[in-house]
Amino acid sequence: MTDIINKQEEVGRFYESITAMFWEIIHKRHMHSGYRDETNLDDNPFEASLRFTKMMINWTEIKEGERFYDAGCGFGLPAIRLVEAKRCELVGVTASQYQATEANKVAELEGFKHKAKFLVADANKLQFEANSFDGGWFFESFVHMGIDALKEAHRVLKPESILLIADFTRLETFTKEDENILQKHISVSSLYEVKDFPNLLEKIGFKLLEIRDITKESTRKVLDYYKDELARRRELLIERFGEKEFEHLTDIAMKWANMRNEKLGYCVIKVKVKKGV
Repeated sequence: MTDIINKQEEVGRFYESITAMFWEIIHKRHMHSGYRDETNLDDNPFEASLRFTKMMINWTEIKEGERFYDAGCGFGLPAIRLVEAKRCELVGVTASQYQATEANKVAELEGFKHKAKFLVADANKLQFEANSFDGGWFFESFVHMGIDALKEAHRVLKPESILLIADFTRLETFTKEDENILQKHISVSSLYEVKDFPNLLEKIGFKLLEIRDITKESTRKVLDYYKDELARRRELLIERFGEKEFEHLTDIAMKWANMRNEKLGYCVIKVKVKKGV
């Protein structure tokens, strides 16, 4: 699966669908993977997600007062934690009006209304001026976008600024059937192998600084945790979606969990923006 770009409207519809709302409950709106090493194997998915958010924040080099770009911000929870930690300003974009509205509510509630703003925008075709951000990230959102979104990030980021990409990668065991499942049920459109990224990023104008393969840490006990979460929240989910839909969504969730264990890797990439090359 390489760059079969979904239209913004299609991604937006997915994140306002029953399937996405199901994930929203399971993940408590932290719509990204967690991190578990030997020191925290018993963390639940929410705790693991919070840990990974803190790691991503530490890997950024954004400074107080600078402006940060969040491509595919979701509900804005990692973004708001970044603003809190770094005292920077931030603009997050999402394809979902629902997510943007909820993210702005949280920013206002936590006192960051004037620091963090969340907009509905197409990351593949931004309206921001060139060189208008001091740093940015794709925090598990690149899979919904593709090369055009990377080109736009390169355009709006200032020279020498840092971009982070944290996302799934395709392993050799990944099949066409897996691709169809991800496209149909999770709106994934752009999935690469780790080895594809250096050349891809260099062509756009990024200098690769580091690739961290955290497949093991992001997939530890995923299958068990999904089983536990679905059992623990069964009554709530059936009340919300109905028993028939619950069974359908559970089937999708378990297919995803099995795929995470066997077919998908995960990496964090750090690059520097080069201009005029």
